[in-house]
Amino acid sequence: MYFLLDTNILIDYIKDGKDDYFIEQINMLAEEGVIKILVPDILRTEWNEKKQKTLEFISNALNTAAVITKSDVTRKASDRVKFIDDLFSDCINIKTSQKVKAATMDRAVAHKAPFHGAKTRTINDALIFFSTIDYLKKNQISSFVFITKDSGDFGSPENKNEVLHPELEDPQITILYFTSLYKCFNKLKEELKLKQPEKEGAYQLIITKKKPKNILDHLYVVIRLYKSKIDFLPTFLLSKIEPFRVRDLRYDYSYHSGSTLYTNNKSLIEFLSHIEIKKMKFKKSSEFSNSKNNLEKLQYIITALNENFVFTISHVADNKPIDILKEFNSNCSCAVCTYSRLSIDNLLNNIYNEPDELKRAFILFQIGRFDESLIIFHNIYQNAIVENNNSVAYRTLLVLKWIAQFAEYQISRNGDKTLINKINAIDLEKSFLSALTGDKLDKEIALFFHNGASIGYYKITIKEVVEKIREHYQSQLRHSYSSNSNLKNLLNDFLNFEMFIEHNGLAYTRYLDFKNICIDFTEGIFLSIALNEYQSSKIEHLDDLILERLLFYSDADTMIRFFNRYIKKQIQYQSEEKNFEKTALNFLNTNKETVEYIASIGYYEGNSFFYKIFWNLILLISIVDFDKDFILKCADKIFIFLESLPKHETNQIHHIASLIHSKGHILKKEILQPLIKFIIANPNFHNDDVFHALLGINNYRFKIDFTISEFKQLCDLTLNKCEKCNKYHNEMIFYLFPFLSKKFQNEVSQMINEKLKKKFDRDLYYLSVLGDLIDYKPFFNQYISPFKSLNKSTNPLHYLEGEIHYRQVNNLMNLIFKTGAKLPKIYKDNFKELSNYYNWITDMKGFDYNKFDSIWIIQYPTKYYLKNAFSIKKVRDAVRQFLKVNNQPTLASYYVQYVR
Repeated sequence: MYFLLDTNILIDYIKDGKDDYFIEQINMLAEEGVIKILVPDILRTEWNEKKQKTLEFISNALNTAAVITKSDVTRKASDRVKFIDDLFSDCINIKTSQKVKAATMDRAVAHKAPFHGAKTRTINDALIFFSTIDYLKKNQISSFVFITKDSGDFGSPENKNEVLHPELEDPQITILYFTSLYKCFNKLKEELKLKQPEKEGAYQLIITKKKPKNILDHLYVVIRLYKSKIDFLPTFLLSKIEPFRVRDLRYDYSYHSGSTLYTNNKSLIEFLSHIEIKKMKFKKSSEFSNSKNNLEKLQYIITALNENFVFTISHVADNKPIDILKEFNSNCSCAVCTYSRLSIDNLLNNIYNEPDELKRAFILFQIGRFDESLIIFHNIYQNAIVENNNSVAYRTLLVLKWIAQFAEYQISRNGDKTLINKINAIDLEKSFLSALTGDKLDKEIALFFHNGASIGYYKITIKEVVEKIREHYQSQLRHSYSSNSNLKNLLNDFLNFEMFIEHNGLAYTRYLDFKNICIDFTEGIFLSIALNEYQSSKIEHLDDLILERLLFYSDADTMIRFFNRYIKKQIQYQSEEKNFEKTALNFLNTNKETVEYIASIGYYEGNSFFYKIFWNLILLISIVDFDKDFILKCADKIFIFLESLPKHETNQIHHIASLIHSKGHILKKEILQPLIKFIIANPNFHNDDVFHALLGINNYRFKIDFTISEFKQLCDLTLNKCEKCNKYHNEMIFYLFPFLSKKFQNEVSQMINEKLKKKFDRDLYYLSVLGDLIDYKPFFNQYISPFKSLNKSTNPLHYLEGEIHYRQVNNLMNLIFKTGAKLPKIYKDNFKELSNYYNWITDMKGFDYNKFDSIWIIQYPTKYYLKNAFSIKKVRDAVRQFLKVNNQPTLASYYVQYVR
């Protein structure tokens, strides 16, 4: 029997080793001569290129904290690479002929599978496939096994995961097509005559010394046992434990995917089929009665599995999952649920009443009370030592060493670092070795954490999915279509990660690696929103689940960066329950006294988590198309937070600008007026982005009611230069001018004219004309007179000689474009000598467009520049031609905006 393994099968094997068993079986069968491995030259070349990149990817993805080593993970990946290299050393090598290459290109042109639809990136995969067909025909071999994960390319449109595309079938060759090693071995197990392991091996974990008599007791005992070691068992380990995996000659495997546990235990499936999950009781057909004891066990089992991200269970041989997701208790008052609802007042008032030490310690860490969290975790560690629970002791010691780095600052102010020193003195490696002396599950858990997989495993998985989404985003720009489950995988992987961190109380959420995972997740979400309607993983609208993940785990600067990069338009929101809106309003309804208290305690004492949520919420309200009523309810509460905003948070005030820019047309005067007055009165909030955003509000539909003293303060702040640096620190008067009453507008114009008469100021004049505060004509000649004589400078910063800089030349032309003023010929001639660029902006109509560079347009893209430039047909033609062969999103955006 001949086997062709696609490159993607091999690369996935390097990354996670999930197919260890199957690859070992292939090696054994090859050594025994049962199968022969086919290796086309294209496949070998791809393997040699991608294996090294994959090893580098794994190594880079595991830059975890100092207490975690990545050597074991990278070593195992390297061992797998060597295993495949050895497998390929004794194989059938196939050279791709020119005839096959030509025929494959013809298929691509004809859009025949695997190039069907709009697929254009499968040339290597196609060459691997057709060179194999060619070899088999020449050697009169009638069949082969083909295993690939590229079901979208090679699978039938009607059933891509099970049936080969009809255009790829060959009358002379029987092709056994599979999309996973598991499916292959499941189908061919009898033909391959695989040997059943005589005893328990690496593929099954039996953790009970004596197997209980019935499945209910077996599940109950097993789950209680593993939860005594860890609250959330990594799902790949959970799926290996008996009774989720049993020894079975035909189906000797089990696994977890998404939120489904695939078991090979038919008895487990039979047991679950006789349960009414909604009522949490056994059906009449069940062998178990609804006794109090049985129902308590059932409740415990289902709750534990749900908390371990198992919502459905299915047999590996079919796709008939049994739903075991019980109804969620939305009224749970535990610390974790209160935190997740953002009921801040309740959380702070009741956190010390939380009976579960692990939950209390974890949430105290989340809200920045590191010293208190450290004490509780230390108690958990000591209890584990007393109970000889080395697995819990080792994991908790890891957490203690993580927290100690944050708690040291808080504790050191009290002068007592005894606990910190005690924790630092505990030998982590010795604790790890103690954990290894436990049972098999203890060892698996200890190795998982020691190898850095507690973060690295999820980091690699999530980053890989995001890379696939990014690839599909880029391919759509080339008009390619894709059908995949990348979005579903991203959400499931992140939820799995979140539950693993939360249920195990892993105080790791402030480390860079955790934040990087959240950044990857955020980018994956925004990329999925940006996909076109032909991509199956496109997010049509955000729901509560995604929004709440972004609210808690992303950050506002990251979201606005990806929003501006990929989307740039309002994102739709759809939900019947409106849980996100409820959570947001819970947060914004925090009592004023609580807000003031949190603001006063300082960054290291815990207000960072509070304001991260605040800014994330502001940003999400800005970019998501929520109902008007919800926006107004939120906006009405924001002012309370700003009044007591700590100084270190004022650097985030630009997100208020995003809110005004996006939702200013909805906000009422009663909301905006006090906000604007507050910002004017507080220098730490002076941000030109905020005032610039006001200019976009519905044609200045209201005037701000300034008192005489408030108006005077505004003028003093903005019309007088700083004595130290001779610059204006604030341009707010120029942005707020349209919102002033007619009386105050006249006074401002008069003050500016008087200042310019007394002593002409080029910057004040330029800003005033640009903001329509004064007429440009009276002082125009004074403004342009310094530009009469310009000479290039030898200054490395490319300043001009004298007081005038290139920037000021650009400003002058901007003013010309705005006002329509005529620039005397002597000035134009002088500017032309500076460069082709200045030759162009001074005479766009008469310029020699053989010298034109389209990129000039984005150098100083004011609305007056752009409007004037795109009014010229030769500019429009040049830019259009440039964009046909160059990818320049910014220029393309300006072109679409200004060319009708």
